[in-house]
Amino acid sequence: MYRKVVLVAAIALGSASAQAALFDVTLSWTNGAGSAPYNFSFNDAEEAIDVVDLDFIKKQWGNFGATQADTALAEIKFRGVPIQVHYTTDPSGQESFRLKIDALNIDKNFSGEDALDDLKDYLVEKGEHEILTQINKAAVEKTSFDPVAGNPSSLMSTMVDNIYFLTNSSITGTNRQDIDNQWDLGLRYSSYTTADNQDVINYNLPLAYTFKLDWFPGHRLQFRMPMNYTTINEDAKSYSLQLGFAWTIPLIEGLEITPAIDYGAAGSAEILTVGVLRALSLTTRYDFSLLGQNFTLNNSLVKIDSERIEYEDDDDEDPVTYAIDYDLSNKAMTNGLAWHIALPWQLATQVFVRDTRYSGDALYSDQVTEYGVNFGWSGSAATNTQFFVGASYQSHAKEEFDGARMNIGLTF
Repeated sequence: MYRKVVLVAAIALGSASAQAALFDVTLSWTNGAGSAPYNFSFNDAEEAIDVVDLDFIKKQWGNFGATQADTALAEIKFRGVPIQVHYTTDPSGQESFRLKIDALNIDKNFSGEDALDDLKDYLVEKGEHEILTQINKAAVEKTSFDPVAGNPSSLMSTMVDNIYFLTNSSITGTNRQDIDNQWDLGLRYSSYTTADNQDVINYNLPLAYTFKLDWFPGHRLQFRMPMNYTTINEDAKSYSLQLGFAWTIPLIEGLEITPAIDYGAAGSAEILTVGVLRALSLTTRYDFSLLGQNFTLNNSLVKIDSERIEYEDDDDEDPVTYAIDYDLSNKAMTNGLAWHIALPWQLATQVFVRDTRYSGDALYSDQVTEYGVNFGWSGSAATNTQFFVGASYQSHAKEEFDGARMNIGLTF
């Protein structure tokens, strides 16, 4: 099963043309006179696996390889990189495979009794080529819905958002150095259609607990565990979980810095991909008053790197080590300004703008600017108890992601 999973991840990259499904598969028999190609579309990689199979090909063309040397071609189109697998068979039973990934300058042949196993091992074995790593890295640059990076619903983007917002959750501009222990709960909802007609719905649930250190006045520790759920075309689902620890250090009244470390994991059973990211961050928050109005100036710097996953198969006589990695190293800088407007009956409004820009390895989308407003109720300043609802508009480097996002938050 492991090899099956990684084979699909390797051959599941495809055309940039508009597609209604994640996997678009074309099978053709090059020597079969009058045999029309077969076309398939899927939102589940397991279904694509069943099609990219020599036994399936033989069922489509009953006399394939029966009387002469024949070649079938499987073309899987997904995520912007075309992959080809050529199947060759003859009446003697000899089978061989040719893997072509032009975008990665790969053209390799496999033959013999274990040709298919050799092909799969080549794709996932730890070694000089690291083919799967190259494909993962290409995916975050070329696909609009990779679960790990490159788009608004990916693990990297949600980690950067959560690091920024969970350190700056107050809608009132309260001097947080005086607040008590608190929980932060939230829900962010967004929906968009990508340029290649993929319908994406994303739910992000920020979750954190902050407690003050009585022996260090103004210092606070935060444990956070945001969760993320995404659906693509209502069929393919991806999940991510972030675990983080932050320490807020006051410098002067209203000014504080928060160094933090976060780990996140994302995966999708339908797309058959998984990735782990580590983020080191430093967030600065400054609450100040100007002309009788309260403002908050925020800055967040994040260094994000992918973590390598290795798996050793002990079933064979010669143990094989498989490697899964995205080989990503990126930096993200977020700058934001919030205007806090106090209203009667303990009501408050927050108007904010933030801008995030990524640098480092190539991403499908590397910049977003958000304009938003939150409206809610605020309790005592000592507890920072708040409830708010709001909306924001996001403008991305890729216009297909532009649109509104709904925000709900509760602090108690």
